[in-house]
Amino acid sequence: MLNYTIISDSLNRERRESVKDTFRGIGINEMLFTEAIMATRMSDAELYSYTIENTFLTKGEIGCVLSHKKVYETFLKSKERTIIIFEDDALFTEMCNIHVLEQIVNVIDTIEAPVVVALQKGAYNKKEKFRINNEISIYSSYKFYCSVGYVINRAAAKIILDIQTPIRFEMDAFEYYCWLGDIQLYCLNENLVIQNLELESAIGDERSLPSGWRERMKKRDKIYDDLYAKLPIMTKLQVGIKHFRRVLYERVKKYLR
Repeated sequence: MLNYTIISDSLNRERRESVKDTFRGIGINEMLFTEAIMATRMSDAELYSYTIENTFLTKGEIGCVLSHKKVYETFLKSKERTIIIFEDDALFTEMCNIHVLEQIVNVIDTIEAPVVVALQKGAYNKKEKFRINNEISIYSSYKFYCSVGYVINRAAAKIILDIQTPIRFEMDAFEYYCWLGDIQLYCLNENLVIQNLELESAIGDERSLPSGWRERMKKRDKIYDDLYAKLPIMTKLQVGIKHFRRVLYERVKKYLR
């Protein structure tokens, strides 16, 4: 049986029913939900008790991280090797079905290293690692955004929990998890899951305000730099090599366009 969960607010009944229809469309008929942690239903004192001081995150972003951490904690108490995590605004492409998802999970189940696989195209696809079928392949990646649908194994879940306790970054800061926790990032050559932009985001749009974007990035970079400074020398060297390879990859890709 496919090990997965859908992060969803049970009080939003209309959206919950819409989610069920979406998942039945790819052959998933038994709905496994994780109750979303809604920041709007928490006091500021409680909400910010989970973050570092002077956080740059919006209330919605904090609630999102808390919801995913809740999934990780439950997952790590189980005996499962991997889990697929969906948010309730996931939308499946025509290339997605339950059998493709099972094939991807079967591949990740064989990997001991910490791994996260975005069920969509990612930024800086480097190299094909695994062929799933004639249309879908798993590629190594330098980074990707959006946490609407991804596969994660136990080793990666433990690392992200550690980095995000207390909460420091947005949930989809996978690039930082890669640098700071040596998580292997993978993406696909085709989108299986995309975000349904017709549904209202539970995170809100505060983070998109131009007036606060620059200040957010300054705080974000400072948090990363503080964590990086605490890494062992050999780990810093490995991170430096990764950064160099990524920059080189970006420049070669631009040159070939």
